[in-house]
Amino acid sequence: MKKKAIFFVKDFTFGGVEKVLVTIVNTLINAGWQITIMWNGYVEENDMKKEISPAVKQLYAARLWHLPAFLISQKKTPKFLRNIMTKTGVLLNRYLPRRILDFASYDYVIDFRNGSSLLYRLPLAAQQKRIVWLHGAYAEFVRKHRLERRKIFSYDKIICLTEEFKRQFCHDYPAFADNITSIYNPFVINKPLPDVQEQKQCQKYQPYYLHVSRIDVDKDIQTVLDAYKKFLSHSGSNKKLVFVGDGKQSDFFKNKIKEEGYADKIIFYGRSSAPLTWMQHAEALILSSKAEGLPTVLIEGQICGTLVISSDCREGPSEILQNGKSGILFPVGDVDALAEILHCVDDGTIDKQTYIDSALANIYRFDTKEFVRKFSLLRD
Repeated sequence: MKKKAIFFVKDFTFGGVEKVLVTIVNTLINAGWQITIMWNGYVEENDMKKEISPAVKQLYAARLWHLPAFLISQKKTPKFLRNIMTKTGVLLNRYLPRRILDFASYDYVIDFRNGSSLLYRLPLAAQQKRIVWLHGAYAEFVRKHRLERRKIFSYDKIICLTEEFKRQFCHDYPAFADNITSIYNPFVINKPLPDVQEQKQCQKYQPYYLHVSRIDVDKDIQTVLDAYKKFLSHSGSNKKLVFVGDGKQSDFFKNKIKEEGYADKIIFYGRSSAPLTWMQHAEALILSSKAEGLPTVLIEGQICGTLVISSDCREGPSEILQNGKSGILFPVGDVDALAEILHCVDDGTIDKQTYIDSALANIYRFDTKEFVRKFSLLRD
């Protein structure tokens, strides 16, 4: 009999966690599982969502209480009616999923997004376990309000993305050490075929260094910009810097670069349907985040056979890059260190191939088969 799993997901837009969800459910479908996704919030219809296997059953529980939510949001709605609707919404969240789902038939019942669903309140069959998936860094978990952390502790199993997260968690909360495990996100470890259309775009800017992420505060875009400008001033290099991705700070940085006269050297390309094609053609891939969980982009860069340069933020990059053996680490926010790395890569002082070979030799840790093996052990 096929194993069955249901994923409770608060929302779905366009980002790293969403991409991981798509990969995980497709991996399990390919391994012969039956998978259901219960969407509990806003679901954006985008190209990423279209990649979910048609064999995945998708249920939209949230749509059933859109009316109560709408009435609550209206100022003209009488207070007594808003109170009634609020209580109705809570009851629907708590009881409706179990009414429309045969929970007893699922082997795995999973809150996929950091404990954001109300799964922990739902009564399950005795043999079942509530599983919560934590996607951020340990520091993010610690910053959560005490009541939010207590909600996480109510789950039977806690999945984190890195061994470092697990180590810190077990040290600080030894009473819950048996509940936590680490599972790397799954990846298809085959060099991807380039997208023809995106490849033409890449060729316009070659040679280039690449940054792929949201253009947002926590990604510390300013450090990359300052380091690149410093690198240019000392080297006279003709290599460009390309940002693939979009975000809240995109327009701010575009205008700033234009005012500073770097518009021909620094390109904010925007979203790409094939970021791996950009990685394959890059001189190096740069990540500058202040904090990460398990940054997908670093693993994708390694799969593409590209040199990876990353800030040594806690706690994913050093684990992925094996403390600097499979890629280059620099201190968070250190402009001088990153500029020096770019200079050494540019003049050949750094042997790129040594890092690339080490990365490819150890990439099996993130293979889909290893993921399925670990995931299958969750109920043991």
